[in-house]
Amino acid sequence: MRFCLTCVVLGLVVWTRSAVAQGTGDDAWAAVDDSGKPLAVLIGQLKPGHTLQQRLRAAEAIAVYGRTAVPYLIELLQSDDRRTRYYACLALTRLGPNAEAAVAELMRIASDLDDPMQTDAVFALGRIGPAANASAPLLCRLLRVKSDRIGQRACAALAAFGSSSVPPLVESLAVDDSTTCKYACAALRQIGPDAEAAVPALVAMIKASDSERRDSGLLTLAEIGPGAIDALVCLLQSEESRQRRGAAMALGRMGTAAEPAMTALCEATTDPDPDVRFWAVKALAETGALADVALGYVIRASRDEDADVRWQVVLALRKSGERNASKRTLRELLADVHFSVRTEAEAALADWQ
Repeated sequence: MRFCLTCVVLGLVVWTRSAVAQGTGDDAWAAVDDSGKPLAVLIGQLKPGHTLQQRLRAAEAIAVYGRTAVPYLIELLQSDDRRTRYYACLALTRLGPNAEAAVAELMRIASDLDDPMQTDAVFALGRIGPAANASAPLLCRLLRVKSDRIGQRACAALAAFGSSSVPPLVESLAVDDSTTCKYACAALRQIGPDAEAAVPALVAMIKASDSERRDSGLLTLAEIGPGAIDALVCLLQSEESRQRRGAAMALGRMGTAAEPAMTALCEATTDPDPDVRFWAVKALAETGALADVALGYVIRASRDEDADVRWQVVLALRKSGERNASKRTLRELLADVHFSVRTEAEAALADWQ
């Protein structure tokens, strides 16, 4: 029995050494993945002469070898066969951060607008993550390319890098191109609170841009969250009603995180512009700040000359929960001249019975 086991073990050793000899001779190629195939075999299956399924499975299986596989995949990226390059790039994508050594080669491909692998290289850089942040300036330049596919891939990759990509994204906000700004803002929104350093540039863009970029900038400030509250409060005091309206909307999108802006939002309920008053009332309800002073401002807004503002007051009071002051105000609004206000007030009171 022991003799048989010894023969089996020796046979496996001989087989493994044979597989290595057929490859490069590197010991790492002798490692075996879950499928029982050495790295040399898997790398070979990425090349022509194998079926689609074999190549896909090899690209997936190579991930277990981590950084060891990267030099061989970099070599395949330079192949004359497009499909081989694609599967090598796919394997690097599956390796994620372990493919850091391939960043330079992927950047070379990503910078070539005529390379059919460009979008795949950009995607791979994003999957590598912060380890590929050296490519951030290049990806920001790609935001200017008139291609949604490239723009979306570059945007996602920059977001994956986190705060390290904020400086080049800030530079992109100054570009006089709405598409570039759109993608830069989208990346900053995905980065979220870690993009706080972009707040001054976003405010400058909001003040100087057309409506599309202004709205994009305001939405981005909302996603950055608490770090953007001071800037939004300042915009609430702008001479331009569009900026005040946008600031109130952005604070409302923050939800409870915008509670520090409660005083400014209370004052905005008396703004000369009815749209600003509408969004200020809504924002107060979204922040969960309808208590004491804030509730008083909302109740006063129930006598607003604009029916939409009064309708929003009903929604805010309904959301705030049953209170004596709220019930008195809603009963008064049952006699409102506007049908939608009366209907909403009636429904709110019915909820509390």
